Amino acid sequence: MKVIYREKVGVGYTEPIIVKKALKPNFIVVSYDKKVLIRDTSYGIDEKTTFEYCLDKNDCKSTIIKGEKTFLYEYKDYGEHMIVLTATDQYGNTVTTEKKITLQAPETRLFVSLMSTPENKQTANGFELDVGKSLNNQIILYPQYFGTGQCYIDINLSDGDKNKDKLCNQLHTIDIKSVSSEVYYKLWYENTKGLTSKIIKINLLDNQTIVPDQYKETAAKMSELIEKYSNKEDYVTLVTILQSLAQNLGDKEKTTEYLIDLSSEMKATTYPATTQAEIKAITDSLANA
Repeated sequence: MKVIYREKVGVGYTEPIIVKKALKPNFIVVSYDKKVLIRDTSYGIDEKTTFEYCLDKNDCKSTIIKGEKTFLYEYKDYGEHMIVLTATDQYGNTVTTEKKITLQAPETRLFVSLMSTPENKQTANGFELDVGKSLNNQIILYPQYFGTGQCYIDINLSDGDKNKDKLCNQLHTIDIKSVSSEVYYKLWYENTKGLTSKIIKINLLDNQTIVPDQYKETAAKMSELIEKYSNKEDYVTLVTILQSLAQNLGDKEKTTEYLIDLSSEMKATTYPATTQAEIKAITDSLANA
């Protein structure tokens, strides 16, 4: 260790000094009705860091959760609750942070709801959320089903099957590996009319720069069509081709391959005139790019 004192330099020897990032606890909390979904986003931590959540600052004794980094918790009452996270490193240094939540009954109770981190927003066709590398392109989903029939999420739409990949009323952690700027899942559930579905659209924010500039407008149009037709049984093949095409824009060989598939599908299946016009606009724009 070198020390400068009054312009004189001295050198001494000591035990190795380890400089680490400061411990900073943080968490995401989303709520629905009386349930909360909590996800740790702390940094400056390691495998020896311990976590302790107090889910109600006014009643810590009976609301303590230890050692969990992602979990669900259900309160007994509506109203305001102050959540306190205490993180302790291996040297005994303790740091706390807190967030206030307000729980209230939903205005309308539907057959399904979706709690997620990052938090989602409802759309006309289902749900949409944005995720980036700050969360390692990882999402946490908790689909809640209030009916008595089937409910599950199909995370692989390309095979055209209604795969029961993720069951409702369970907590799911999903690492998204796609290089596409959008990923689509389908939430299937039974209501009074039978089995129906909602689309879950995930925007991969850090992947959006992968699409070459000359294709971005076309990619946006394709994204709109994928969302528009993803919940239509007669459009499964068309949607699959559009997804493959969107994920390979910029690769001329694969783009040509999927354009041929798209042309074959449009000839083999009788689609409405509006759909034909939408697909023609896409193929024309790719031909001119």
